[in-house]
Amino acid sequence: MAGQYELSETCGANSTCQNGSCVPDGAVCAPGVTRCVSATQYETCSADGGGYGGRVQCGGDEVCENGQCVSGCNSVIGEKSNIGCQYVSMRLNQANGIRAQGHSVVVSNPGNEVVTVNVTSPGVSNLNMPPQSINPQQSTILNFPVSPMIGEAGVSNQIYVINTSKPVIATQFAPLNNPGVGSETSDASLLLPTNALGNEHIVLNWPGPPSMGDIPFPMPGLGAADTYIDVVAIHDNTSIQVSGPVALSGGSAGSMAANSSQTFSASRHQVLHLSATSGGFGSSANTDLSGTVVTSNQPVAVFVGATLVNIPDAPVASSPATGCVSSGVSCSLNAECCSGICGNDLESGSLKCMDSLKAGDHIEQQLFPTESWGTSYVATPFYSRGVNDFAVYKVTAARNNTVIAIDPPVNGLSSITLNRGQVRQLHAPHAFELEASDAIMVAQFMIGGQTSTLEMGDPAFLLPPAVQQFRDDYVFLVPDQYAMNFVTLIAPTGVDIELDGATVAASTFTPVGGNSAWSYKLVESLAGGVHRASADQPFGVVVHGIDDYISYAFSGGIILPD
Repeated sequence: MAGQYELSETCGANSTCQNGSCVPDGAVCAPGVTRCVSATQYETCSADGGGYGGRVQCGGDEVCENGQCVSGCNSVIGEKSNIGCQYVSMRLNQANGIRAQGHSVVVSNPGNEVVTVNVTSPGVSNLNMPPQSINPQQSTILNFPVSPMIGEAGVSNQIYVINTSKPVIATQFAPLNNPGVGSETSDASLLLPTNALGNEHIVLNWPGPPSMGDIPFPMPGLGAADTYIDVVAIHDNTSIQVSGPVALSGGSAGSMAANSSQTFSASRHQVLHLSATSGGFGSSANTDLSGTVVTSNQPVAVFVGATLVNIPDAPVASSPATGCVSSGVSCSLNAECCSGICGNDLESGSLKCMDSLKAGDHIEQQLFPTESWGTSYVATPFYSRGVNDFAVYKVTAARNNTVIAIDPPVNGLSSITLNRGQVRQLHAPHAFELEASDAIMVAQFMIGGQTSTLEMGDPAFLLPPAVQQFRDDYVFLVPDQYAMNFVTLIAPTGVDIELDGATVAASTFTPVGGNSAWSYKLVESLAGGVHRASADQPFGVVVHGIDDYISYAFSGGIILPD
């Protein structure tokens, strides 16, 4: 997307554009603009543009660059990617009653020197997380307190800031290990460093359910199903504009009506929690935040998720077969059901047609800024739990009239056209390619464990990397308590991959699409711990794991194209 600019503001009659900001006539600077006054200090232009003041000292291991405090080691990074020196993390909201474990961040050192990791928080008192050292090619696990959790709509500063002495990789798990009946909540997300954040994000997410099976939701001990957007400001005087189809509560910070827009404010290291809460059993309230646009005057980190979701939560068959059977009737294959879903009935232990899969799970992801999106994607399936397993995908576009070719066709579609922020849902058990005329983002969702009698896995949320975001080497960690961990390697056809020192031969990969330019390999039985993958050409890595009604998924790493 290099070289693409759009008109964002027209200056008024009594102001002129200076360095990308509208400056009032007679003023010396644009109100709210910052500048560095030393290597470790910045100041801000006053509200009337009369001059700079309010000098701010950067943190102990930060420096001032372009009027902003950044991690001191960011200057040695030559690219925007998931590798960086400063990250923000927080305990994203999960359903009440299954919150017994805090979240964790796995920090991996891909370099050849020892790295020091420091964790601070502007709002969490009595934080006891001493500095840690990470040896080359190794990882450490940062285990955070169970509380606080970002669950109340509004602005707070209960986040964590991770600073490192040299570039690292960070992945968030919520929690890291949580297998076992009665503990069915988990997900994971690749974290982006603060030097790779952006000013515009478009949301892809899944709505929380108004019911969980035949049990009204909210229910005692679980609370309302909260679908949310969390926006973290990295700099002072951050203005956040949100527009979208769903009503959002920002608590004391304000609210937004459906099909409208609202502007919110946040200071450095504050998080704005915007919530769309289900109205309970039988409610028709829309809580799908997909298509919501978040823009800001300063780079921000945007996280999305839901306390509990059912996937799929409605029939998926767009053109049911003639003679298909209704929900509750015995089945063997999805195609026999008018809903397109043949799942495991938990009461009878047999397969029946269903309108949705009821086993629920928490989901979360940090979004990629639109400026970093790509135009080519290779969608690959999760581990198959049976003949009726499939993945659900959501696709959105950054600009109007974006044409997307699908190869092989999915749900009878060989192409779709999307406008900016418009969302299209697809589902498929097989791999396919997406080739777009402009930038798009793809979300992939694992469906519930009721898909088979194995009762393994549950909803998980993944942002697969675009081809333009592929790297040529990766370091990642998988949990050690899940029954099954997997890594999917996506490579140009004919390219071998080195995984943990062993060659994964190109001849073992499965081609994708009609031109077979790309192939993929699902590597099973991946041991818990640190892994490294590399090749002589850029390739993609996607990681996921499953256990008894629980799962996680995350991208192994990305480069963010400018």
